[in-house]
Amino acid sequence: KYLKEDIFKEISKTLSERTKLLSFSLDLSYKDAKIDFIQLLPLSKKQYLCLIFLNNGQSIHKTFSLPYNLEKSTLLYIQSYLNKSLKNLSIKDAYLKLLKLKNEENLLLETFREIIKILASSCENFYFYGLHNLIENINNLKQVKNIVKVLEEKEKILSISKALLENLKSNLSIILGVDIDKEIFSEFSFVVSKVKQKGNDIGLIGIIGPKFMEYKKAVRYVEKASNIISSYFSE
Repeated sequence: KYLKEDIFKEISKTLSERTKLLSFSLDLSYKDAKIDFIQLLPLSKKQYLCLIFLNNGQSIHKTFSLPYNLEKSTLLYIQSYLNKSLKNLSIKDAYLKLLKLKNEENLLLETFREIIKILASSCENFYFYGLHNLIENINNLKQVKNIVKVLEEKEKILSISKALLENLKSNLSIILGVDIDKEIFSEFSFVVSKVKQKGNDIGLIGIIGPKFMEYKKAVRYVEKASNIISSYFSE
């Protein structure tokens, strides 16, 4: 089977190609999960594996590299420190806490920086495709530049994700851009659908387009994309 993130990416890409608009998807699999245990394992010289076990049975496993080799005792110390500091926190809260801790533990700075990257990439996985489609549909170059800037900033993406979730009144909704961010998305609209797994919300998928887009077509494609992902994970 494909990894969950690969399915979100591929369906988002197809959605953009079919609608000729900017598509996005948001994987919320880890949103409510808490960290149960973190394990750090050496793979080779200067390369390590970070395993994050969650209380919902899921796990995150990613590799990272350091400019130096860590002794086994140091690796165990860092692992113990992380577990003591981050246990029972959500991925997002752990990410925010570690951002503060890194300034207090200079000895562990490089390792912390890599763990922060792992946590940040797992907070809420946001994927988007078809930026060129947006440029072709919008004459206001300044607004396009603002959107590009937003999509490159993790904190901005988290803010947009929160706004989308707050404004999503049903399984599929049309949301005006001004309700998300009136300065950046005033000339745009969102067509967004929930992605479900056995009745539980595990993500979002949708498109961003000009206010004058063909809504009937956009709704049809977004609904189909959502159903494909939901069906795959409900097997």
